[in-house]
Amino acid sequence: MHRTTFTDVDDFTAARLADLWNAVAPSMIEGLAEDLHYAPEEATFNAGERTALTSLESLLRRLDSGELHANPVVFRDAVQGWLAYFFRSAETPVGMPLGPVYRLAAELDDLAQAFQRERLVNTDPWQSSTSA
Repeated sequence: MHRTTFTDVDDFTAARLADLWNAVAPSMIEGLAEDLHYAPEEATFNAGERTALTSLESLLRRLDSGELHANPVVFRDAVQGWLAYFFRSAETPVGMPLGPVYRLAAELDDLAQAFQRERLVNTDPWQSSTSA
């Protein structure tokens, strides 16, 4: 992934996030794809869960390939969705350390919250009328 895939952040932050992402995303995607591949044989998911996880895999792949450029909220939601699935299933891809994933998730969450706060301030009608 290239740093320009991240929108609404400065270049330094985008480069740092891209490095963190590139360190973990391939294993995240591979582990989810493998689980989805074996799921029909093991009957692990119902139809709704399979649809949600397939959508999550697609989102992760699009973000990773640079096909989809997004703000930190979209990235945070994708990483948290992956973590939620693997916490629920109580397993992670073999040999994958979760520390870097937690670090990425924490950084994305901080940025996403700041992004959302900024958007609320910029769209608050009271803010613009009282600051004039």
